[in-house]
Amino acid sequence: MIHQYIKRWYSKKFDSNEPAVFIFVIVFAVLIINFFGDLLAPILAGIVIAYLLGAAVSFLSKRLKINRTLAVYLVFIVFIAIVVSLILFLLPKLMHQAGQFIKTLPAQLQSLHDSLFSLAQKYPTLIKKTQIQEAIDAISSIRMDKLAGISQFLIKFSLTSLTSLATWLVYLFIVPLLAFFFLKDKDRIIQWFVNMLPRQRGALEEVWADVKPQLGNYVKGKTIELIIVSVVTYIGFIVFDLNYALLLAILVGLSVLIPYIGMVVVTIPVALIGLSQYGFSAEFLYMFIVYLIIQALDGNVLVPLLYSEALSLHPVAVIAALLIFGGIWGFWGLFFAIPLAALINSGIRMWIRRNINNQPSVSKVIK
Repeated sequence: MIHQYIKRWYSKKFDSNEPAVFIFVIVFAVLIINFFGDLLAPILAGIVIAYLLGAAVSFLSKRLKINRTLAVYLVFIVFIAIVVSLILFLLPKLMHQAGQFIKTLPAQLQSLHDSLFSLAQKYPTLIKKTQIQEAIDAISSIRMDKLAGISQFLIKFSLTSLTSLATWLVYLFIVPLLAFFFLKDKDRIIQWFVNMLPRQRGALEEVWADVKPQLGNYVKGKTIELIIVSVVTYIGFIVFDLNYALLLAILVGLSVLIPYIGMVVVTIPVALIGLSQYGFSAEFLYMFIVYLIIQALDGNVLVPLLYSEALSLHPVAVIAALLIFGGIWGFWGLFFAIPLAALINSGIRMWIRRNINNQPSVSKVIK
């Protein structure tokens, strides 16, 4: 009975099975990612890298009239050279700063404790002593010996975790290789994938045509934004000689991948490290003002310049997508939350358009 009712309702709304095929394909893809997401992670990373490198390949082949195969090899060689340079020069420094941060975490918390106590003594009329005391008590409740033990455990774990290291080394080889084949055989892979889809895929093609330029603009814009924000933030932190400047700058750059939430989360370590180093001083205030100016310029100047075809998503929809997809798929859910939200939004618009187009006109209803 229920399936007959659904069938009659669907027949009244739509004149083909294309919307149903669209829903089936999306649900099938979600189930595959949900159950095999960890195994598919290298493939997803390879697709993202190939998509980014595809812009350079298109520029060389279409603008400079270079053979596409040759352009693929040139772009991939440059990409590998950049990756190797980052691994040899940037990664060791980044890991060193991360290790130093873990080791000195107890001392930084103690320095923050002293700064709060000094602030309470210096401005007793401006700041309530009860609030300061609560903050001091909260910090004091953290046992430094436990933190030191945790830091030592993390360091030992990172050195002895050979399985994890082997996995990362395999990914380091597989992901670029996948990206190369996705880039080189792009047309063949897309054609194979299209042939696997059902014949009644008009709704899928309609949604993809709507969302493709938005996703392309989003991925390229986020990559450029990440690089610019990281470099500018690093320069700002170096000027103030802030501890762990490289580590913090990379974190600030990565925070742009998670709108709103990322900025709030990454501000906490920036503020804590600044306070532990400078205390409540003019130097800390100037450093933090520069950091806030960078964040403001990113949101109000850089983002509008990069996203000429901005995703038409309300901030509430963006935050909801981050919470939902991040809770389901973790890091990859956060990374793909905005594109997935855009896909759902385009699917809803397609559904509404087809629903409206299949409604009888006013003149027919009157007759």
